[in-house]
Amino acid sequence: MFYDIYAALCKQHGKSPSAVAQELGINKSNVTNWKNNGYTPRGNVLNLIAEYFGVPTDYLLGASEQKEKSSSKQEKDITFDDFTYAMYGAGQT
Repeated sequence: MFYDIYAALCKQHGKSPSAVAQELGINKSNVTNWKNNGYTPRGNVLNLIAEYFGVPTDYLLGASEQKEKSSSKQEKDITFDDFTYAMYGAGQT
């Protein structure tokens, strides 16, 4: 399952699975094991691949269909009071 997702992401980026592995410093024999033996990378390698493609590791593992990384920060609406403080209040002593 991992290899199918990995290969699809490589194709979407116009690169071969071996070329991406080489860019990331991953041995080609690892790619062969992913493809032929159904192995799945762990730890740092999995994180490296996820970072390269900008997807969550759960997506690479087939545990999530969410392809986009979710932001850990929650955006806060800026209020007029925040703006007023930033423009005027911070400069007053």
